[in-house]
Amino acid sequence: MVEAISQFIAKLPDTSKAAIIASIVTLAGVIVSAIAALLGVWIMHRGNERRFRKQLEYDRQQKRIERQAEIVAELYSNLIGLKKSASEFVRWYNSVDMKLKKQYLEQLWRSADALDAHFDRHRIYLDQAICISIDSFRETLSKASSVLARRKKMGVRSIMFDFC
Repeated sequence: MVEAISQFIAKLPDTSKAAIIASIVTLAGVIVSAIAALLGVWIMHRGNERRFRKQLEYDRQQKRIERQAEIVAELYSNLIGLKKSASEFVRWYNSVDMKLKKQYLEQLWRSADALDAHFDRHRIYLDQAICISIDSFRETLSKASSVLARRKKMGVRSIMFDFC
């Protein structure tokens, strides 16, 4: 077969041979260019895919950071509310009547309950060291409140908080 093609080409005039060779070279160039273009598209696609995955991971991380910041801000707000309620309870305890004492104590309970509920719902977002510190704080607050309730016999519900 190769011999038949060689004989056919040998019988052609020189201009036809040049045209055939030019066509073959052009065809080879087109094929090489197409392969190069496909390779370039494939490489670019892989690069874009990597960048897209990195961007998605970055976005997820940013969302986690923002969520954690919101939770910490709310936790801090609850701690500030509890501090305020505890300060008011202690400040006015000796100078007000039993009805106001009960009101201040109820506010202290509400603040402690708000902190407790928020912390328990969002504990998973917080570092272990923070969780340990808050658990210790809640335990100390519960013990102090229990002692106060037993000493003063205020006649209201037990001050024991449902911690841990």
